[in-house]
Amino acid sequence: YEGYLLIDQAGDYLFANVGNDYVDIAVDGKVVSWRSSPGNTKLLMNTAESTGVTQQPTRLFLTKGKHTFRARMIQGTGDLELSAYWQTPASPDLFELIPNDRFEVRVEPLQLAPQIFGVEASKKNTDDVPLLIYRSAIFTTKKIGQSLTRGPTPGATNTITVTIRPQFELTGAKKSSITISGLVGSMTPDATLALLDADALFNSTARWNAKKASLILSVAPGQAVPADADTIFKFDLSNPTLPQSGASLVQISADGDVPISASAMVLATGNAVPLKVLAATFVEAAIGQTSSSPNTENTITV
Repeated sequence: YEGYLLIDQAGDYLFANVGNDYVDIAVDGKVVSWRSSPGNTKLLMNTAESTGVTQQPTRLFLTKGKHTFRARMIQGTGDLELSAYWQTPASPDLFELIPNDRFEVRVEPLQLAPQIFGVEASKKNTDDVPLLIYRSAIFTTKKIGQSLTRGPTPGATNTITVTIRPQFELTGAKKSSITISGLVGSMTPDATLALLDADALFNSTARWNAKKASLILSVAPGQAVPADADTIFKFDLSNPTLPQSGASLVQISADGDVPISASAMVLATGNAVPLKVLAATFVEAAIGQTSSSPNTENTITV
């Protein structure tokens, strides 16, 4: 055994041992007690020439703190034992077993030659590669569009539909939230908007910021937006009265369980482009008369 002996009081110390068979004990590199044959009596020192004859070593002065300690034993036959005793400045006439808490193991750094570990073929190019960490997770589905019935109507209440699927689930336990930005052109002022058809996955309302043209919704406590299925939710915005081409870049991001940096959503096409508003027109505009004769009654039909 090699380690350290912890001394909490500076002074003179005397060491002895009980052991079987050969034993030696050293402190700070100096042998302070040894025996060459088994015995249960506390032995200070043997002489190599005359087994069993005891030498009386001088006490060893130790400073307060940590000292190197080594204990060795060679077993011959029969029982084996090694116990270390000392007389301390506090008990100079009594040998006591050195308490276990006076020892500290010396830890040597373990040096291993570098080794190359291969990744199982079945795990390559998958999320199961050991210690694979994405710089940012993604939404594998991120679509947005508007109602075709009233969506492009000037001044109408426009229902926006969002379909998402995160790469990793987003949970309410981690206070996950989703931000959709770039919904430029709505006349809706700053408000708390009701979420439609969102089941119980999200808190029932979301925060709309008119200046930033963004919506922030939070995953409800105890709920999770799954990574293995699409999630759909809707909300209403107010259209302007004048025509516009609609949002050109709508982005989505998330935080909570995993960071998902902002990325462009897939916009619906045609009149389903979010916040596209058409100019009001007459779908039928025709006019006619009943007579072209001079000085006759003429009925105009519109």
